[in-house]
Amino acid sequence: MHDRVQQAAYSLLSIEQRTEVHLSIGQHLLAQAEKENQQEAEKSSRLFEITHHLNLGSALLNTKQQRENLAELNLKTGRKAKMAAAFSSAATFFRQGITLLPTEAWQSRYGLMRSLHENAAEAAYLSAEFDEMARMIEAVQTYAKNTLDQIKVYEVLIQAYMAQGKLSEAIAYGLEILEQLGIHLPASPVPDDIDTAINRTFQTLAGRHPGELIDLPLMSAPEKLGALSILARVGPCA
Repeated sequence: MHDRVQQAAYSLLSIEQRTEVHLSIGQHLLAQAEKENQQEAEKSSRLFEITHHLNLGSALLNTKQQRENLAELNLKTGRKAKMAAAFSSAATFFRQGITLLPTEAWQSRYGLMRSLHENAAEAAYLSAEFDEMARMIEAVQTYAKNTLDQIKVYEVLIQAYMAQGKLSEAIAYGLEILEQLGIHLPASPVPDDIDTAINRTFQTLAGRHPGELIDLPLMSAPEKLGALSILARVGPCA
């Protein structure tokens, strides 16, 4: 049917009826996709449509499991939108996922809540919505179990400082995080600091052939990987 006919029919529905219709359409499309057992790439082609309808009908979801499932769907859809550089749309999906869950979900669905807030913070930064970004970061800092669980939002904040030309703030913040990870770097190094670091490096490498370094296993210590991630973002600022 012509889109004007669709709009006319839609306008005749009450708010309650529209909510029911959207939920029904979303559930039908999701069930159809699952029934057809499509590959992930094929299924994701209708992911935005499915999630959009379910979000519009979410007021009628009355079980915890239904709301958690939709929150997970919003996380997946938001990530896909972010990958496509649709940052504003991505932020909307992440925020919708957050609103579907109660504050208590930080205990019962910790991983889901942290992922939604981390991605929402990044999408907000990429959309230059710095106040929204700060709000999401604050939530992660409040409920995160340890420093490592905050690395992602730390990275976002450093990038945001850099984007705003606040290079000194980015460096200071990065050094503060590294300190929490057990790595001390002086804010204003003097020649003695540099000499000490170089000598320590030579001592570590003494008597070792370059081939030995190539054959070493990949780093796996989470705190060291987190520190490297922070250093990679602070380096350009320095």
